[in-house]
Amino acid sequence: MSSIRDREIDVVSLGSTMKVTGRIPVRGEPIKMTMNKAQTRLYVAEDMSDTIDDIDISSTSAKNGTTPILETIKVAATPTLMAAYPPLSITGRHTTA
Repeated sequence: MSSIRDREIDVVSLGSTMKVTGRIPVRGEPIKMTMNKAQTRLYVAEDMSDTIDDIDISSTSAKNGTTPILETIKVAATPTLMAAYPPLSITGRHTTA
């Protein structure tokens, strides 16, 4: 989950009780996010820094205090649209569109 004001991605446990289990600090304000097909990488577009972070979400590094950011990509302007290919629904299953 993105926390724009705090400039971080909050790692949330979706068990019987939702709780924040880690925090990933980012340079800008995280405004758009999408995952890869395997759901192991999260791409985060950040306003106010014109960057996209490539984050390893398969690791436990966010829970033990280290940053799982693999790469920060500088872009000319803040992306206003991000998409995964092939398209995924909110459940992570492929859509027919």
